[in-house]
Amino acid sequence: MSENNWCCDDRLNPPNYIALAWWITFFPSVFLSLFAVGVNLLGDGLQNELDPRSPELNSDASNDDEGDSCLPEFGIL
Repeated sequence: MSENNWCCDDRLNPPNYIALAWWITFFPSVFLSLFAVGVNLLGDGLQNELDPRSPELNSDASNDDEGDSCLPEFGIL
């Protein structure tokens, strides 16, 4: 008569594939992260170019005397 030991059943204790084969989750997660960052940067660039209400850095009616429109004004100097 064979004794059925349920605690050692392979269906209840599957192998940890993430620890055994790390590339199964590493490369898809890197791809998804880079894709999300790329879509975010693309959306920000399109919004800056196409939104008429966004502030423009290269406007013709600049109030800068020195012409440094990319630098913030802190009023220190």
